[in-house]
Amino acid sequence: MSDVWRSARDYGAYFVTCCFVQMVSQLVSQWCKLQPIFAFRVRDLLDLHLYVGGSAKFKKAIHAICHTAFWCIWRCRNAAVFKHKRPSMQTVMGDIKGMSFLWVKARSKQRNMDWDLWNCFNILSTGW
Repeated sequence: MSDVWRSARDYGAYFVTCCFVQMVSQLVSQWCKLQPIFAFRVRDLLDLHLYVGGSAKFKKAIHAICHTAFWCIWRCRNAAVFKHKRPSMQTVMGDIKGMSFLWVKARSKQRNMDWDLWNCFNILSTGW
């Protein structure tokens, strides 16, 4: 995690320039089978769902994943800064997948969401 995170006052600017965040963004794009993500502002990440193809449900899933990614990265950042824990990309990605699954499943009317399909992001086979 970049030392810049520890002292930055404008976290939005550093959020998209931090190498750790950029690598997580690329892992998320690979997991979701999207084109590589290039973000210059936080808004670019928050609006990603507007620029991907797919159904409205698919776009909502992407939107939820982006919000979950922000939250998981921020938790990782806080653990690094305040608890001196070493950031782990594998842990962050596991958290993003797990929490986004639970959040989307809790909000979805579609009750047949399956963890195995979500984990490999094969949600299109469930009618999305």
